[in-house]
Amino acid sequence: MKKVLIICPYPDGKAPSQRFRFEQYLDSEGVNFIQASFWKEDEWPRIYQKGSIQFKVFSTIKGFG
Repeated sequence: MKKVLIICPYPDGKAPSQRFRFEQYLDSEGVNFIQASFWKEDEWPRIYQKGSIQFKVFSTIKGFG
């Protein structure tokens, strides 16, 4: 079985561009996909709100770690 690591900025199912590029193929036979996103599910709603600059910077840096 093949293993594929997908590193992406958005949590699963949150960005149409990700669904178009790779999420539609995650159920492929014979391939084990692991999706790692920069932002976690609970952080996602705050990313596009006004303000919270410190949170956004910290969350992005943490995602690279």
